Amino acid sequence: MILIAAICPNTANSRFRAAYHINRPAPLAHELLERRGRPGLSASIGVAAIDGAARPFRANSEIPCPTRNAFDAAVVECGDALFGDIPNHTKVTPVLQTCCTAI
Repeated sequence: MILIAAICPNTANSRFRAAYHINRPAPLAHELLERRGRPGLSASIGVAAIDGAARPFRANSEIPCPTRNAFDAAVVECGDALFGDIPNHTKVTPVLQTCCTAI
């Protein structure tokens, strides 16, 4: 099992509509991916760095997938819907990263 992390950095002059993200693309992604056997999407909104400084990331989502090929197949099927909505809630380009569970 791998995780695909989508991380939105908090960059200068960036815009991120957290309420929109929580109410529209996150549930849409969950629904679309769950239909394709990829349940368990998690999403979080950055609040602050642990030392109280500005948040380094605006949001983070993780999608569990059995393999990278399974994720790629899901993106082929529903990527336009998932990625096409990004400009509606942010000007930040998400960083996608493949992760493995360490514990």
